[in-house]
Amino acid sequence: MLFAAEPRKRRGPGLTPLIDVVFLLLLFFMLASRFDREALLPLAVHVASPDAAAAPDATRDDALRVQLDAAGRAFLSGRAVDDGSLVEAMRAAAQAQRGVRVRPHPEAPLQPIVDVLGLAQAAGAHDVVLEPVAAATKTGAH
Repeated sequence: MLFAAEPRKRRGPGLTPLIDVVFLLLLFFMLASRFDREALLPLAVHVASPDAAAAPDATRDDALRVQLDAAGRAFLSGRAVDDGSLVEAMRAAAQAQRGVRVRPHPEAPLQPIVDVLGLAQAAGAHDVVLEPVAAATKTGAH
């Protein structure tokens, strides 16, 4: 007598291999990622309060003032300057123990602000202050 074999039931795909692959990918990306701080600026920047930016101060009168317009261009004494001139002026201010005041326009992109702070670090500036723009001067470019 021949017995017919019972048809085997098909099992659905298991989730265990899928979970294993997800954990392996997670482990791979965690080990392949870099969590270092080489992109940070090791520069002490003080943010002035809006009241301090509007109030006259004898210690701020001799500080080098760098203004950034809405396009991110740097200005010294109302004149546009390139990075080389800016570094020279910051280096001279650092040698004279003068501070540097960076005053960005409210619509200035972040990267030029960071670039100016990096130039201040390269020039050896000591007292770098990021000043907010008062509400009355927000309409002007510099």
